[in-house]
Parts: sequence; structure tokens; C-alpha cells
Amino acid sequence: MKPPSPELLATLSRSVSPSLEVLDTKGWKELLEGSGLQDVIAISRDITMRSEAVNRFRRMGFKHIAVTSLRALTLPLRSPDYRSLLKEALSDPKELLKYWGYGIYVGRK
Repeated sequence: MKPPSPELLATLSRSVSPSLEVLDTKGWKELLEGSGLQDVIAISRDITMRSEAVNRFRRMGFKHIAVTSLRALTLPLRSPDYRSLLKEALSDPKELLKYWGYGIYVGRK
């Protein structure tokens, strides 16, 4: 939703990709216009963890959420690789949540 702090960007570059580039709404719009699309419309929205969880529950239903949750809880017991990934993911700064969002971008070719 907005450019992350230099410290957060450095952390993400180490854990996600050294060539990570984070774009805000304006950056995505410029990217699409630069690729030749016209009349680009860019809409972005914040995501809160609560609303995301509620909406996911509504979309998927109780049974799917229960099965997925059970698998997620038992996977660290079965997979050393997953334990390592989980440890790294949980070490990401909590400020990361301030930057989460989603965008819908459309343009005419």
C-alpha cells in the first residue's frame, strides 16, 4: 500500500529475494502504462487480518478450514524444511502487516 521502510525492505530482500521490488499503487499503474496499456484504472485496498480471516471462512466453509488447519498444525512435525520456513516467516517484522493490501489494475490494450 505504501513503500516500506529501508530496514523492512532489507529484511524482505534477504528472506524473499535479493532483487525484490515493492511497488505502491502509483508504481503498479506506471508499470502497466509503461507496458503500453491505456486508460489504466488502479484500485487498492488495505487488508486487515480480521477481515481476511472472516472472508476466508465465508468463502471456504468450516470443513475446508478445519482440514487445512489440521494439516497446517501437523506439517511442522513432519517436515524439517517446513519448520525452517516457518521459523523464518515468523521472524519477519510485525510492521510488515502495515504494508499488506491488494490491488485491482485494469487497462486497455
